[in-house]
Amino acid sequence: MTNLTLPNDPDEDKDMSDDELGNPDVSTKGWTRLKTTRLNDGSHRVIKLVMGSPSATSGDIQIGEELTHVDDIKVSNLPIESIDVLLSDPPDSNVCLHLISPGGIGRDVFLNRTAWDKPSISWSRAVHPLRMRRRELEKSALPLDGQAALARSESEKLELRQLQQGETVFLKVRNKRHLLYVRQLT
Repeated sequence: MTNLTLPNDPDEDKDMSDDELGNPDVSTKGWTRLKTTRLNDGSHRVIKLVMGSPSATSGDIQIGEELTHVDDIKVSNLPIESIDVLLSDPPDSNVCLHLISPGGIGRDVFLNRTAWDKPSISWSRAVHPLRMRRRELEKSALPLDGQAALARSESEKLELRQLQQGETVFLKVRNKRHLLYVRQLT
């Protein structure tokens, strides 16, 4: 039996937004694709710039900078979800971000929001039912309380083999995409 799960890798994206789950309003929104995290003091730090997004292509925003205002609205102590709402608006609309560098220098950065071009479902979400079925097939072959394991039918063996192969391909593609993303950041 092959374990296809990467170490410390959840079965599905925990940071997947409602928009990635297929929210019907996705096509009407504009995005900067800037991700922040809220620190204990209530401040927000930039943690991710999605490749090809306005926040990444501008070249004006760096990971680790503090976001203090979005369109003159102070964001200190706001939940991350509120930041996401402030950053989204109609495509081709502008947004002004006030950022403070780790060296303490503040400045305004202007971005133009772009239309959401991501598929309405993430790869992890798409492969999830297949992974659950694979686990169900693997579990059904395990012995229960010392009893002999039930033999799989030929069709179950074939299905399990196909699910394992498909999941392996998914993980390889995902890892290559992640490596490309990391290379672009460096």
